[in-house]
Amino acid sequence: MKPYFVLLIVLYLSALANAAIGIAVFPNALGLVKNLGDVVVFGLCLRTAYDQAFGRVWLDAAGCRLLYRIVFALGVYAVILAATGTPYGPPGMFGKGLLHVIMVFVPYLLFAVPAVLQERRLKEGAA
Repeated sequence: MKPYFVLLIVLYLSALANAAIGIAVFPNALGLVKNLGDVVVFGLCLRTAYDQAFGRVWLDAAGCRLLYRIVFALGVYAVILAATGTPYGPPGMFGKGLLHVIMVFVPYLLFAVPAVLQERRLKEGAA
């Protein structure tokens, strides 16, 4: 899990740069919610990945469950923004760009994995 944690750090830094550019270039409410949500929620997932990699506990099982549900909800929100032609993405992506829509969701899936694994570890440890 330690190499995965390092890879998530790299992904978090790129998401942070992407969010900063998105806030600076497209200062609208929809993009602001998405970009700030990315920074905050991905940071919490990075903390959970740290706990998973080094065997620590920061959130309980219910907190981990809430975290990955928020990540998935934010991922669906990002896909909706990308598919509806907001400044986050070009219009009409569900035509030729279904692969791009899937690629929009992949970072959210990658950040949710440590929270899912941490929740499972905590549930198995409690039983």
